[in-house]
Amino acid sequence: MVWATALIIGHRAWWRLIDLALGAVIAAMIAGLQLVAAIAAVADSAAGEGRTFEQLRDPALSTSPRNLPGAFLGSVRGTPQVEVAGSFEGIAAVGVMVMVLSVIGVVAWWRQRSTRALAIAMSGLAVISVIWALGPRTPIFRIAWEVLPGFDLARASSRWLTVTVVMAAIATGVGLEALRRSSLLPRIERRWWRRGVLLIAALLVVELAAIGRGAVINTERTTSRIDADVLGAATTLIDASGLSVAFTDDRFDDTDYLIAGLRPNTNVLSKIRSLDGYDGGVQITTRYRDLIESLNSGVDLELPLRNHLPQPLEPSVAASLGIRWVLIDLGRDADAILPGWLATEAVDDRFATYNNPLWVADALVVAADGTTMPVPMRRDTPTRLVVSLDERARSLLARPGSTLVLQRQFAPGWEARVATTVVGRDAIDAWRLGASGAAITAAVESDHAQSGDQVTVVFEYRPAWVPVGMAMSIVGLLGLSS
Repeated sequence: MVWATALIIGHRAWWRLIDLALGAVIAAMIAGLQLVAAIAAVADSAAGEGRTFEQLRDPALSTSPRNLPGAFLGSVRGTPQVEVAGSFEGIAAVGVMVMVLSVIGVVAWWRQRSTRALAIAMSGLAVISVIWALGPRTPIFRIAWEVLPGFDLARASSRWLTVTVVMAAIATGVGLEALRRSSLLPRIERRWWRRGVLLIAALLVVELAAIGRGAVINTERTTSRIDADVLGAATTLIDASGLSVAFTDDRFDDTDYLIAGLRPNTNVLSKIRSLDGYDGGVQITTRYRDLIESLNSGVDLELPLRNHLPQPLEPSVAASLGIRWVLIDLGRDADAILPGWLATEAVDDRFATYNNPLWVADALVVAADGTTMPVPMRRDTPTRLVVSLDERARSLLARPGSTLVLQRQFAPGWEARVATTVVGRDAIDAWRLGASGAAITAAVESDHAQSGDQVTVVFEYRPAWVPVGMAMSIVGLLGLSS
C-alpha cells in the first residue's frame, strides 16, 4: 500500500487511487478467513486489553538503543547473532554494505521526481520501525500504543526491525542498479566502472556470508531431529487417555533432552495430549487466565501452565484439570512434588511417569451431589467428539443439576447435539466443555430413545466466523479473477 501510494503520488496518477483502494478491498477479502479468525481470537484473548509497558520493556522483546548497531551490523567473525543483537527477536544483521547501498538507493529515488515520494515513504517506514522496535522507551511508541487499534497487543516490539530490513533490501537493489547505470557519480571508463560495481556486489555477498556464520541456524545445531519419535518414559503417554504435564527442564542446548522431556511443544509431534503450552500470545484465552489465577497468584501469561501449578500438586487438583499423567525429571523430588501419585513402570535414565489415582475419564457424568460416572468418548477429529451414553449414564444425567463434562477447554463455537437436536454447550468450572443433563435428557426423550439404547452426544466445533471468513475469501478470489 505504501509503495503503491508513493508511486501514485510521484507520477501524479491520482485516478489510480481508485484501483489501489479496490485492490486493498479485494486483498482484505481474500485474507478474510484469517482476518476474521484473528478478530475472534483477540476478542476471546486474555491479552485483548493490551500489554503493559512493563511487559513490553523486557530486553528479550524490545531492542535497547545500545544494541541497535550490533543488531544491524552483525559480526563478520561468526559471533552468534543473538549475542551481537542482544536478543533473538532483535536480530537484523544486514551488514555495512547493505546499509551503504540502501542509502545510495534512497538517494537514487530522491534524484528522480517520480520516485521522490517513494524515497520519503520508504525512509519513513524504516525509521519509524526502528523507533517502534525500541518499545516504550520513546514517546512515539507510547502514542501509537495509546492511539492505534491493536498496537498494544504486540508481544515483541523488536520484530518491527523486520520492516526496516525489508526496506533496506529493496533499497539495496535500487542502489546497485543505480551504480550499474552510473547515475550517481561522474562517468568514468565504462569497463572500470562495471568492474567496480561487480566488486561491490562481491563484497556484499562475502559480508553477508560472513555475518551468516553467526545466524541461529548455523550456531544452534543438533544431530537430533526435532520430530524424532519420543523414547523412554514418555512412550507410555502416546495416544493415552487423559492430559499430561511435563515437570522437566528447558535445556535448549540439549535437543535429545527436550524431545524426551516433551518440551517445549514436542508432545504434539508424538500424539501426546497436554494441558500445557510454551509461549504467550493472543491464543491465551480469558478462561485459561482465570484457570491459572485460581491455581496460583502472580500470573505470568508468558509462562506455561506448569509454572503456575501449585507444588506439591495434589491428585485432586490435577484431576479437576483433567491431568492424568506427569512426566518428571529424576533430578526432582517426586515424593515431595507429587504426593499420592502412583509411580508407573515407565522410567528411563532421565525421566519417570506418574499416574493420577483420582483421574476418572476424558468424559464423565457429574451429578449435583458429586457422584461421577465415566462414559466412553471417541475423538473422530480434533473438532468432532462423540460421547456414548448407556441407560445408567442417562439415568444419572436425568437427575437435577447433572452435567456431561469433557476434559477439553471450552471455546465459543462448540456445539452439542443428540441426533438432530442441538442441546447447546456450557463452560463447566469456567473452562471445561460440557452440556447440561436436563438439555440432553429432553433431547433424548424427544428422539424417543428406548430403554437399553445407546445414545450418542456429538460435540462439534463450528465457530460462526468460519463461514463468514470463507465467504469473504471466496468473494475476494472471484473479484481478483474478474
